[in-house]
Amino acid sequence: MVSDTFGQEIKQEIEDERKAVEKKYTQWLTDNTITSYEEQLREKKQELTQLDDEPEKVLIDVFAQYAEKLKKHNEEYTQTKEQLNKLDDKQYKKQRAFLETLKSFLAQVDWKHIQSVSQKYNEYNEQIRIQEKDLQSLEAAITQ
Repeated sequence: MVSDTFGQEIKQEIEDERKAVEKKYTQWLTDNTITSYEEQLREKKQELTQLDDEPEKVLIDVFAQYAEKLKKHNEEYTQTKEQLNKLDDKQYKKQRAFLETLKSFLAQVDWKHIQSVSQKYNEYNEQIRIQEKDLQSLEAAITQ
């Protein structure tokens, strides 16, 4: 009974402590969120005030930044396009030269001779198979 009471007291203390820490953490989050939100609002208000007070200066800066970015992107596009054109020309010339070489090689090949050699090969192969069958028959006859 004493141990149950003591255990309950410890559980209650731990629970109270957890709630206190949770409350502090929640308060800290709320404070920081409000602070960061207020900071964002302050920055936006400052930007809007500057835009109201000196619109030409702000807009000139914005347009200058965009003009610079546009110029940079156009230069990159032009360079990339030139590189691709050079690469395409090189590859095309290489492939064209290869095809010409292949074409001249294929024109020089004696296809009739290759065909006759292939036919002879097939005939010899067939003769070898027939002779192997005969040999197997003879070996079978010898074994008997």
